[in-house]
Amino acid sequence: TAGLALGALPKRVRAATEKVVRGFELDHGFFNLEFFYNPDTDDLKLIEINPRLAAQLGPLYEWTQGVDIYTTAFALAQNQPPPPAQTPRFGAAASFVWRSFGPSTCPRIPTREDHAWLAREFPEARLYLYPKKGNSLQRDLKWLGSHRWALLNMPGLDEADLKARYLRICQRFGWPAPYDTLG
Repeated sequence: TAGLALGALPKRVRAATEKVVRGFELDHGFFNLEFFYNPDTDDLKLIEINPRLAAQLGPLYEWTQGVDIYTTAFALAQNQPPPPAQTPRFGAAASFVWRSFGPSTCPRIPTREDHAWLAREFPEARLYLYPKKGNSLQRDLKWLGSHRWALLNMPGLDEADLKARYLRICQRFGWPAPYDTLG
């Protein structure tokens, strides 16, 4: 799904994705891979493989492929033909994930004004926050080795527009922009 969402990914991520897909024989249906790239060490780590549709990625198909996957799945479950794809409204989309591998969490919780700004500037954007502290944060770190503290689903007219939108949001919220290194 990453290829559909972002278009041309760095060659290294694409090669790793293709190797995993071939190795697990993922040749049909929905699936997704989550990688973490550390620009300080140049480490690329596979965090998880999901041989199913991740709900967070559903809107990306509608934005970039014109396919409402939920309506499609419902039709198929009723032994009906899937509805035809619509004209996509966007040329790129991504599910941006902020994750910490240490005891830090969301550096700044967006205010009501931030949420209003996001809704006004980028009405399609969907922001999900998962800040944790104390025992809850320590549990995630112990069992998962990391903590996902925010997720943003967002479309763009093309990859350059998507990146510009992402950077504006990071700047507004005072958050790191790890995907700024991806081209």
